Amino acid sequence: MRFLAGTPPVLSTACIEPGLDLLLEAGIANIRAKSILLSEFLIAEADEQLGPHGVTIATPRAAEKRGSHVSLRHPDAGQLTQLLIANHAVIPDFRGPDLIRFGLAPLSNTFEEVF
Repeated sequence: MRFLAGTPPVLSTACIEPGLDLLLEAGIANIRAKSILLSEFLIAEADEQLGPHGVTIATPRAAEKRGSHVSLRHPDAGQLTQLLIANHAVIPDFRGPDLIRFGLAPLSNTFEEVF
């Protein structure tokens, strides 16, 4: 993008058209349905596999009270976040002092990735 002195930049919307087409094709209701399924799957797996290690669910369990994010609570969340990034190429958010927040992308994340 080039800028001329004293003029605002000109942005094209052409680059967002493929993303909008994908959203329209999938449909918002379908995207939300997959979001709920992915987050419920993550919560269930966290309960089963991580619960015995002191991990708790910080996110509301009711689907209507959460979006496409799941937060897990553990006293060593900062260190666990770094291990996920370094050893598993998973990039969650660390929210101090004890939260690991996972953002799920229903159009691109698979259940295998969540597992």
